[in-house]
Amino acid sequence: MCLARVATEHLLKADGESLVRGEEPRPTASASPLSVLIVSENVSPQVNGIARRVTHYIDGLRSLGCDVSVLEPGDEEQAWGHTNPWNLSARMMVIKPRTFGRLVRTHFELVHVVMPLNLSGIWLLAGFRLRRLLSGGATPRLVVSWHCNLADYNSSIFPAQLNKTMELICTYGFMLVPEFADRLLVPTRATEPAFTALWGRRWGLCPTGIDSTAFNADARSTEVGALWAQRKGEALAASGCKTLLLCVGRLSPEKGVHDLLGLLGRWSEYHLWLVGDGPSRAELERLALEPAIAGRVDFWGYQRGPSLWSVYSVCDCFVCPSVTETFGQTVNEALACAVPVVVPRVPAFVEAYRDYIDPELEMWAPGDAEGFARAIGHSLTKRRELGAAPRLKGWEEACAELLDEYHLAEPSARCRKRAWLLFPFYFIFTTMVAAVIYGFASFRVFFSRRQARPRAADRVVMEEGDHPWRRTHAE
Repeated sequence: MCLARVATEHLLKADGESLVRGEEPRPTASASPLSVLIVSENVSPQVNGIARRVTHYIDGLRSLGCDVSVLEPGDEEQAWGHTNPWNLSARMMVIKPRTFGRLVRTHFELVHVVMPLNLSGIWLLAGFRLRRLLSGGATPRLVVSWHCNLADYNSSIFPAQLNKTMELICTYGFMLVPEFADRLLVPTRATEPAFTALWGRRWGLCPTGIDSTAFNADARSTEVGALWAQRKGEALAASGCKTLLLCVGRLSPEKGVHDLLGLLGRWSEYHLWLVGDGPSRAELERLALEPAIAGRVDFWGYQRGPSLWSVYSVCDCFVCPSVTETFGQTVNEALACAVPVVVPRVPAFVEAYRDYIDPELEMWAPGDAEGFARAIGHSLTKRRELGAAPRLKGWEEACAELLDEYHLAEPSARCRKRAWLLFPFYFIFTTMVAAVIYGFASFRVFFSRRQARPRAADRVVMEEGDHPWRRTHAE
């Protein structure tokens, strides 16, 4: 699947714009505070990497003096929220008409729409762009950040017969976004390159940080860390393994955990902890009963707070098997906790972590069981030699860089007459897509409830002072 291939042909060929990926010299940016509207379907308390990133952005920008307003699915007065059919733990939204009118009339210096999907954000981009056109003004500047390799996700989630249909929906669903917005931000250059190509030179990197007061090696010395260490000893003694591997993330097809269990079956000395939950949990639990890995995989559900920080710090090696990441925030968290890390050798990881994880020695080619074991062995040896965690960018620094990126968004004159001519049809199309997504979400929610296992609500909940393997049965 090649996202935005049709859009590339129709929107860029006529311009002859360069597709250079932003390596040109960057102008000096002012860091003065701005009034900002952030439109995101992913914010806390949702449990996913985009939600955590956006929440840090909101808090960080406010600490820098920015006046930040947020439109998100949990605000029932402003939008109709519904379940994300691709991730049942996340939410999506459809903006209410009166909210649309009020926001477009409000003065913001910059609007940041977090994507992919987020059709309400696309409609707002068009509304603000039209306001700029009619008023002759230069504000608000319009920024889009893209946080997903949607092509890889679709190929992981949908049957092969639907890939072509999803390609067309995604292509035409996002083809006008570069016409309306001024600048694109992506976590790494490897993020959805076909979509990035639509922006010519008008793109940059959205910075990522880490909360080192939470994720650090000292977490293993806390009471909670001692409890996890006790459980680690029990698990290794019971399975006869020597090394505890940890994987943190959503249990879903695109995250590669199925492949990780396959690799685990080739090596008997590894015990695996899976922290997270998701639609693939039941299937993965069945796979974990196969003779090659039986007794060597534990499922701990979602963890948060001191429980999450500490479980990183007690493992022997952190493994992220996903090949669809745009950055991999859990990798960042593990590095901050000074534990060895191994990941697949894919472009996003090589770009983001080559200074900390050797691409040749500590990354493996996807599917290569021998390379997987070699990467773990080398990473364990190197981390024992280095000891301390590497110096990683904090969220304060990351948010300051984000504010710089905002200032680099120049009001674009790109929006051509044909884009406005196409917009009525585009609005009808995206409205139909929103209706289809809502129907698909309702369908998935209905059947997920019917197929739910009696213990599907089980969670290992760990607040400070709780036991790390206590089960709570929440309604």
